[in-house]
Amino acid sequence: MGERIKTLASSLWCFWKYPDFYKKAVITAIKMGGDADTRGAIVGALVGNRVGVENIPKEYIEVVEQSDLLTALDKILWIGPTLELKSTKN
Repeated sequence: MGERIKTLASSLWCFWKYPDFYKKAVITAIKMGGDADTRGAIVGALVGNRVGVENIPKEYIEVVEQSDLLTALDKILWIGPTLELKSTKN
């Protein structure tokens, strides 16, 4: 359990340090060593969510298997801020 906490804590630190700089945050996370792939994924998800897919370097997206399919699914599944949730309570 100790390693998981360290990985999460260091991921949050990278996000806190570089919240608006995707490439810098992910590279910093990976260079920390240890569980670098997990940390890089966590930081990439956090910063990517903040900055948006259009601010993720294209060369990062292009090397992901089936990135075209994932991009298409993203556009189909994105509901956006206009989603209206209706209460099931009366």
